[in-house]
Amino acid sequence: MNNKYLLLIIFTIFLQSFLFAKVDYENEKKAIDNVIASFAFTEGELYVCTKEDVDTLLTVAIEQHLNLFELLYATNTSLIKRGGRILIKGDLLRNLEKKIVYGNERVYALIPIDIIEEIEIGTVLKTKLETHLIDIFFKQSYEKYIEIGTAIYEKHIGFNRTENNTFSECFGMNVKKLGIKKRIDKIEMYERRKIAIYVKGFPRPKKWIFETMYLK
Repeated sequence: MNNKYLLLIIFTIFLQSFLFAKVDYENEKKAIDNVIASFAFTEGELYVCTKEDVDTLLTVAIEQHLNLFELLYATNTSLIKRGGRILIKGDLLRNLEKKIVYGNERVYALIPIDIIEEIEIGTVLKTKLETHLIDIFFKQSYEKYIEIGTAIYEKHIGFNRTENNTFSECFGMNVKKLGIKKRIDKIEMYERRKIAIYVKGFPRPKKWIFETMYLK
């Protein structure tokens, strides 16, 4: 093999390894895990978070410069490890907007905080039917233009699988473009503060800078 091509292959492998390392999130996951460990939940039962729980979780997420998807991922990872499942009321998220901004307009378009009823995250409980790793319940169905088309959400959306910095096996989430509605297939955190939205049938994902949360 030509030495030039061999060097090119080695450089490509090195570059891929470097990029993968950029999305390790180990320090951030440890910080979130420490918060989850302080919650008074019982393994195998649904724990309803208090305002103090959610305030602490979001404060640490802001200190770690996480966006909402990164926080969801880290929280879910911790809960699965501990066999726990939590419920966060949408009212708590909205009350905390007095001091917290969840991101820019793009963040609020993709995750409509103003109509969230509740979010359940963590280990799937055998005692509760129709439970997924991440369940998000809205007060009503939702439509909003999000650059790749019109996002159309049912009242219940979520993800059945989270691994390799990716939310997959999505349900209740679609995009309509040129009159054709297609399901959102997965959302990948391919770099820090960057996500790629894969829509079934679309030739390429839509890549976004997804802003972190911050204090007012």
